[in-house]
Amino acid sequence: MMKGLRNYIDKIKPQFEKGGRFEKLQSTFEAFETFLFVPNNVTFKGSHIRDAIDMKRTMSIVVMALIPALLFGMWNIGYQHFLSIGEASGFWQNFWYGFIKAFPIIVVSYVTGLAI
Repeated sequence: MMKGLRNYIDKIKPQFEKGGRFEKLQSTFEAFETFLFVPNNVTFKGSHIRDAIDMKRTMSIVVMALIPALLFGMWNIGYQHFLSIGEASGFWQNFWYGFIKAFPIIVVSYVTGLAI
């Protein structure tokens, strides 16, 4: 399955390179490709740690580690809101209110980070 995915990505890669139909999306394509596979060019000299993991994989682990804090934060937004207006609310009501308020912020920050 991974070999088929690698072949497919190699097949569509020229469309995202300079002169290709989607050259403006080259950085997004590269981010997605290196998320799935280790890049071909790696550092061999210098004071770098020689490990199988690269920066994008490290940041993926960071994002996964932040998920519990994100979920708690969503619940807490709803809890603080309903507490401030003096209404009783349940777990899911707190969570969904917080989700609706936090989700747009998360989307904007991830899209901006990916674009940069």
